[in-house]
Amino acid sequence: MDNPFVNGFIQFDETSAGIKALNNQLTIDNSPITINRNSILFDSFEISNSKNQSAVIDGSINLGNDLSIENDLKIKTEMMELINSSQEDNDLLFGLLLAKADISLKGDNQNVQIISSVEIDRKTD
Repeated sequence: MDNPFVNGFIQFDETSAGIKALNNQLTIDNSPITINRNSILFDSFEISNSKNQSAVIDGSINLGNDLSIENDLKIKTEMMELINSSQEDNDLLFGLLLAKADISLKGDNQNVQIISSVEIDRKTD
C-alpha cells in the first residue's frame, strides 16, 4: 500500500479527567471525533469543567503519509474556570483563574501559527 488512510471515529461515553494540582475536573461530551481519510475532524467538540463552563473545538488535524501534520483548529470559550487551587494543592500554581479565549492553530508540524485572544476575568486572583 503506497498511500494508506484511516477512516472511523472516536466515541466518548461519560469521560472525564481530573487535574488535581489545578483542582479542576474536565468532562468530554459524547460527540464523536470523526477520522476521514487521515483527517481528524472536530465538529463543536466540547470540553466542560465541573461548573458546566465549556470550551469548544472546531477544525481538523490532517495526518500525512509522510508523517507530516497539518493543523487547522479553533478553540473558543466564554468565561471558563481553569484553575481553582490553594497553595496546599499546588505551591507553584495556585489561585483562581477565569478566562475567555479565542485561539486558532494553523500550519504544519514545522511551522504552527497560533493566534489567540485571551481575556482574564477580574475575579482572577
